[in-house]
Amino acid sequence: MRPPGNNLAKVCEPWQPSDETRQKWYNAPTLANEQSQPMENRLNPQPGINWQAVAAEATGYLRDLIRIDTTNPPGNETAAARYLADVLAGADISAQVVGPTPDRCSLIARLPSHGTGHQPPLLLLSHLDVVPAEPGEWTHPPFAGVLDDDGVIWGRGTVDCKGLVVQELVVLLLLQRAGIPLNRDVVFAATADEEAGGLYGLAWLLAEYPHLLDAGYCINEGGGEGIRLNGRTFYLCQTGEKGISPLRLTAHGRPGHAAVPHDNNAVVHLAHALDRLANAELPLRLTNTVAAFLAALGDDYPLLEQQMGDVLHAIQHNTLSPTMLQAGSKVNVIPSTAEAQVDCRIIPGQTQDEVLAQMRAIIGDLPVDVETTIFTPGYEGAYDGDLYRLIETVLPEHDPQGVVVPFLMTGGTDGRHLGPRGVSVYGFMPAQPEPGLSLFDLAHAHDERITVDNLIFGTRVLYDIVQRFCAAT
Repeated sequence: MRPPGNNLAKVCEPWQPSDETRQKWYNAPTLANEQSQPMENRLNPQPGINWQAVAAEATGYLRDLIRIDTTNPPGNETAAARYLADVLAGADISAQVVGPTPDRCSLIARLPSHGTGHQPPLLLLSHLDVVPAEPGEWTHPPFAGVLDDDGVIWGRGTVDCKGLVVQELVVLLLLQRAGIPLNRDVVFAATADEEAGGLYGLAWLLAEYPHLLDAGYCINEGGGEGIRLNGRTFYLCQTGEKGISPLRLTAHGRPGHAAVPHDNNAVVHLAHALDRLANAELPLRLTNTVAAFLAALGDDYPLLEQQMGDVLHAIQHNTLSPTMLQAGSKVNVIPSTAEAQVDCRIIPGQTQDEVLAQMRAIIGDLPVDVETTIFTPGYEGAYDGDLYRLIETVLPEHDPQGVVVPFLMTGGTDGRHLGPRGVSVYGFMPAQPEPGLSLFDLAHAHDERITVDNLIFGTRVLYDIVQRFCAAT
């Protein structure tokens, strides 16, 4: 399936924002005296880099991107992609802004390797679109890019995923400024449409321009948050994702006048089917990723279960969540059919036929049809490869109590388009635990926000990882 319109890419010309656009971005509401607030730098300085200046620079980029509303639908990511292209052009890094339609463009840039002995490229992947926000439910407007007096940046996308866009952008800029010779290309891709499945973003790019995204490794969203337990901080590095298999249930019955009830009511059949699914004890399915995760936790597992028991259950089982219902057109008419949509997430390694057989067995003899509307299998990557081991090494240098553990993502990211292609994908946006600021809880939520400290903590960790993994020796 392809997006409507011309299948040829719309390549945008070199771009500069207008004075009116700049004024809209830079004069958005802020709190008093925000420019005078010092940005605390809690880490030992890395040689040659002024991290206080980098913090101010990265904060500015993130606030600008928040002010470019890329709510999906409709997306309109091209303005954000052009903004990034402008920033990169200032550092003499060329970028391509491409997409299936003029308003649904992604950005791709590449720092080439030097000399001989080239290694498989590293892709720094993120996305530009964000989910809708309800402004009336927010402390600060979701697209204002407010930086408050406590050093917190507020706005839709700070956690998912414009914060990572900025971290990877700054990593690319720092590598370019330092003139570090590379033994592998570093590719930066900020894509459209991830929140709606990637049809207009990464999936389209891989179909039309796969050479632009040629890579052996990828650092993506989906992990990196630290969880503190018994004096240690476990940083989750996503090495796999559950599959996506939404179900459509259609119940059948005998229509009639609602004043004369009978025992062949499609709505009642559907209710019984949903009750069976909701109460089914689905079998435990322990993947290699989750087994390694649990082994790393050891005796701390019960503590983590108190904090995120639902998540721990979800990474070990298929899950079912009824989300949509449709039946009837008039209150006094018993309909002949009733329909439900059920979000189904599956453990890697299962086929579509296996999922359907399991669901039909649970529903049993009820007159209810079950079908999958989409099927995207899950995947698992290696958690013992060179890049993962480097992540394990670098993180404790920034947090001595930090321990990196592999993790299976319960939701979906653009990584699902790359993992099955043999790319080693690691979801890792490093963030230290902060009271009341869990990335798990803030993604897609009201009052999404990130501290400047954590924005720069993640940038420093990622810079060290990328520099060591890609620098020529």
